[in-house]
Amino acid sequence: MCESVLLSRSLKMFLKPYLQNYKKSDFVITDKRLDIDKPQFIISHDSSADLIVPFGNSTLLVALEKFYNKISQDIDTTNLEDKIEKLLKEYTSKMMTLIKEHS
Repeated sequence: MCESVLLSRSLKMFLKPYLQNYKKSDFVITDKRLDIDKPQFIISHDSSADLIVPFGNSTLLVALEKFYNKISQDIDTTNLEDKIEKLLKEYTSKMMTLIKEHS
């Protein structure tokens, strides 16, 4: 999802075997921050970007692998937190039911 046509075409050429449509994708590669709910791999001249222009194919693949590993860990942590929160809610609900029955 790049504004730059040259960057978009280069990415399509470099990443052809890995590309997915938006709905199936784990993250989006872009040249500017977008208002979307998926993780974004930013490519730009800015030093805060995930990958700084110019870059080569191998640099791109290494940076994407690092980014994917990072977001995968974040997703795993979030899933664990969600599971713990769900268990705590169930436990609290069952405890409250038990207390009400014996009051």
